[in-house]
Amino acid sequence: MATRSAGSLLPLLLAASALALGVAATARAEIYEVSPGDDFCAVFNGQAAPGDHVVLLPGTHPGPCNLSSGGVEGQPKVLRAADPDQPTAIVYDGNGSNVLDVNASDVTVAGLRFGPTNPGIDAIKIKAGDRTVVQGNHFVQIGGIAVSANTTTTRGLAILDNHFEDLQATGIYLGCHDGVGACAAENFVVAGNLIDGVDSANVGYGLEVKLDSFGIVRDNVIHDTKGPGIEIFGATDLGKRNLVDGNLVIGSRNNGTLEVAGGPTTVRSNVVIGGSYAGIYVYDYQDRDLVRDIQIVGNTVIGDAGPAIRLSEWAADKALELVGNAAWQEAGMGPAIPAAIDGVSWAGNVDCADPSACWVDGAGRDLWPVADGPLLAMGAAPTLAELAEDFCLSPRGDVPHVGALERIADVGPGALAVGFKAEIACPEGDTDGTTGGDTTGTSGGDTDGTTAGTTAATTDASGTSTGGESETGAATTAATTGDSGTTATTATSATSATSSSAGGEGDAEGCACRSDDRRGAPLGLVALVLVGLRRRRA
Repeated sequence: MATRSAGSLLPLLLAASALALGVAATARAEIYEVSPGDDFCAVFNGQAAPGDHVVLLPGTHPGPCNLSSGGVEGQPKVLRAADPDQPTAIVYDGNGSNVLDVNASDVTVAGLRFGPTNPGIDAIKIKAGDRTVVQGNHFVQIGGIAVSANTTTTRGLAILDNHFEDLQATGIYLGCHDGVGACAAENFVVAGNLIDGVDSANVGYGLEVKLDSFGIVRDNVIHDTKGPGIEIFGATDLGKRNLVDGNLVIGSRNNGTLEVAGGPTTVRSNVVIGGSYAGIYVYDYQDRDLVRDIQIVGNTVIGDAGPAIRLSEWAADKALELVGNAAWQEAGMGPAIPAAIDGVSWAGNVDCADPSACWVDGAGRDLWPVADGPLLAMGAAPTLAELAEDFCLSPRGDVPHVGALERIADVGPGALAVGFKAEIACPEGDTDGTTGGDTTGTSGGDTDGTTAGTTAATTDASGTSTGGESETGAATTAATTGDSGTTATTATSATSATSSSAGGEGDAEGCACRSDDRRGAPLGLVALVLVGLRRRRA
């Protein structure tokens, strides 16, 4: 790619270079390279057209910017770093604006660094527009919300593969407190992110999904938050389902680590560790009577100061399910599994009072099930929610194992470390399931999915078969996933080619809990960006 000296703006044809890198490109899209000190905001709003990339060269670029001109459906306008391996920051130390305000549809922001900012100053605030993509950015010491969408209703937001570090307020805030009457974030995907450290003068969530906002929360690692790592407030409409799937959430200092304040919500195949009030906590926020159509299935939960699983307002005939969870209570606040409730689907849960009988090293967070242990068969699959893949994407057996991890191990890869999920190792070896059932089988429905959109990755993301089928989508270029029609933002995935399989036959070099197998990158990002992101994490 040709470049010019600082101060120049160079439009380049994108199609040839993108095709050479194996990534779909829009016809005659252009790249505008912007040097530090030049006005990238004017270029983005005034010169770039739908499908174009405004590429910031390494260095510090002054903010703020109101991204007021976007792309069109299928042709986003992209603001990105030239090379994510070389620091490229948008810096704003004022108090009169956010760093980036988004006021247009089909905008992608990728590979950039934000922060620190002053108290109350958001890094990226989505004020209006649909199909915004925030991918592969690094947010450090943000004084306001790192990524917020709480001004008007937005649809198809995708927050992917970002690193949030040492935040001074909530990391991701989606929707308005009063729900759809004020605003909601609809059909979002929050996937593959690392949130490491949240403090705040207020609650300090990792991810907060407000009333009537709904979508997919998948494959994130969230660690050391003041408030809940994940909080789902539920919806007044049973068609607006949230799916919380395959996340590692560790240690809320003040609250439950993963909290659900309303349904319809499916929480499955997550690993939840610690929490001042609970590991997983389900309750009725402000007596909204939304504790209905909630499934807690196939999770591994370790309690410390608070109990592993705490449930409030659970009763019969409300489409509630607690099935196949493995739990251990470290600090005497037990029991780890609450007592069964008449009329509630409640089966196959195991209280690992002796963690060494359940896992390779429970105290050391090496949480793969051991052979001949109590986790090798939950007895029966959940009836209200699908459970087809485990935390590491291993296919579940016809009789799934209890907890989030299906793969059996005599020797595990070590503690579940804080880092991007794609870096988490899983045990080597054969997973055909000599114990506890063949892991090549499936449970709870077809996981093949069907492809929708131009370039798509297929994955299971359905949440349930109860309370109405939801159409949870996140972009026009999407993967239709599982039986419920849930969709996720995707395009030709430059990352999936190197992904290790977490299921089936383990290869000689082991495997990793890959998140990019389940959804690819947004259309419009060239492979250079994605390869750079992968290289940065290696």
